[in-house]
Amino acid sequence: MFFKSDAFAATSMSQGRKEDKLDSEPLTDVIKRKNQGFAVDIRKKARHEEFQSKRMLNYTSERDTLRDILGLADGELKENVESYYNSWNSSDFNLNFLYEAKEFLLGSNQSPKIIVGLISLRKLLAQDNATVARFIIENDLLPRLIQILNDDVPKATDPKVSVILNAETLWIIANLAFACGDAPKILVRQGAVQLFLKEMGHQNSIIAKHALWGLGNLVGEGAAYRDFVLQEGLLAAVKQNISGLLPSTLAWVLSNVVRVKPAPPLEVGYQVLDLFSEILKTSNPDDEIIYNILWGILAIQTINKKAVTKILANSGILENLMAMIASETPVEDRILLPALKIVNNCAFADRTLLKDHGEGSLITFYMNILGKTFYKAIKKEICWALSNWAALGPKYIDTICGNWDGFAVILRMINEEEVDVRREAVWIICNCVAKGENQHITQLISSSA
Repeated sequence: MFFKSDAFAATSMSQGRKEDKLDSEPLTDVIKRKNQGFAVDIRKKARHEEFQSKRMLNYTSERDTLRDILGLADGELKENVESYYNSWNSSDFNLNFLYEAKEFLLGSNQSPKIIVGLISLRKLLAQDNATVARFIIENDLLPRLIQILNDDVPKATDPKVSVILNAETLWIIANLAFACGDAPKILVRQGAVQLFLKEMGHQNSIIAKHALWGLGNLVGEGAAYRDFVLQEGLLAAVKQNISGLLPSTLAWVLSNVVRVKPAPPLEVGYQVLDLFSEILKTSNPDDEIIYNILWGILAIQTINKKAVTKILANSGILENLMAMIASETPVEDRILLPALKIVNNCAFADRTLLKDHGEGSLITFYMNILGKTFYKAIKKEICWALSNWAALGPKYIDTICGNWDGFAVILRMINEEEVDVRREAVWIICNCVAKGENQHITQLISSSA
């Protein structure tokens, strides 16, 4: 949950109200005082964001042919694998093949047969994760998979065979970490975390990616798993191998580390922030990377808002986010929302920061976004921030009320939007009335607010 600073705690809603006489005082003063009991200086509000803490590795975005899978193989090995695979595989791929895959894995030390068993098991796992995961556990296939990763089976003299075996095995184990039930617990007991950490430094990018993916799934299982993976050295391993890791997968895993509740210690948050900065510097981040990094930063802010806010300001991240918000280039809603939340938390955690970054201009940009976005969560977030700024006094109310186009959007939202958005918009008006001056009250009346 993301809260505003306690330094600006909410005024009590039950505050007593004075009995005012309409015939002895100007109307604007009466309205202001009558609504004073409903003014909120800085409103605290819980925010939640659903995120995908566990993910399946599948072939929806990758080539899925035997030729691609065996791209590293050649000659006799490839012919043997294709022969075994085609001799029993069919287009109607179903769970009956589990027992044949088991036979290939447990009943043979021949690399081609093992590869076919792994490919088949991995494809079945992608079709029905829960059922196949249970089959693997109940039929003691997991120790065999660990054997393969530990090089405890003959792999011929060609190192490419080892790469194929390890890649397919890690793919399966990473998806077992995605499974529900006892699979993640059994993986940890079998030493999967240590294997993942070792293979994360593999020179083959596919193997390193699958190992990192498996760690991300285990971290997403909950705080106990997250803390164990951290204790085993996840962050140190990431720092050591960061140049060889896929940035999109790494950003997701690190985001999991800080977003799983309860939050990790602040020191972990600092290390993850440094790694986020490294990812942004050394890669050309796409929207998926930025999305995961922003939600990760937002989670780190909840650990200690003031301390993290200073780091964001000093590192230039805050300035970059404000530039993103102000940009005329369209930004995806799913990226704009966490950017707004981070900036808002900074704005009300340390009141001095945004004064040096054009706070008044930011309010104007917010009001312009209100007139363009159709995303309810963004409307709520902007209205929430504007109501907090309005509660700070006439200087901010001048900016809000002075942007007539934006203010007209707020009034329209009160009449047309869903109730939770309307509630946030009404708070802007309430705080403008409670903290504004006579001219602001007059303007509100003339606008039929």
